[in-house]
Amino acid sequence: MMTEKILEERLEALYNKESFLTLILDRGVTTNVTTLNRVNHFRYLVFMGNCNGVIGYGTGQGGNFEIALTKALRNCKKNLIALSLDHFNTLTATVDVFSNGMRFYLEPREDMNAWGNPVMATMLMLCGITNCRFKLTSRNPDPYNYVYCLFKAVTKLATPKDVAEGTGFKIHHQSLMPYRYYSTPRGTVRG
Repeated sequence: MMTEKILEERLEALYNKESFLTLILDRGVTTNVTTLNRVNHFRYLVFMGNCNGVIGYGTGQGGNFEIALTKALRNCKKNLIALSLDHFNTLTATVDVFSNGMRFYLEPREDMNAWGNPVMATMLMLCGITNCRFKLTSRNPDPYNYVYCLFKAVTKLATPKDVAEGTGFKIHHQSLMPYRYYSTPRGTVRG
């Protein structure tokens, strides 16, 4: 009990409520019918981000919606991760991930092209990724799968500095081309 209070105090110190936005992705009720009565279980799936590279998700279950939501928010605060982002070039290369029948494809662009799925576009903006185009294909869209695909994709991101160290070529902040292209005084060369 004492360790939970210490953990709550540390989370409150690290977590600033004004800078994070919370998105409720899924909520539901399951009912178990017995001979005596009905027992309800409530569940929530939440996603939060500060639009600056810190994101997290959490699930919670409880006897009513209030308990389930507080458990989901507490779980989300425990699962916060920090992404390595460059605000001038948030996406340096294409990312293609596949999870449980859902394919999520990210491509770098000069601006945000969020046409298609507003939930995924909101989640990307809460991550801090602003210059991309994405494609999401699935037969059965599932909010849990949205979160899994997004986390698989954003953990593969690399900053221009990381790409430059790996390839040996400098990437400028103005360039939104994939890292395999670099410019020389005489033209563009494929690396």
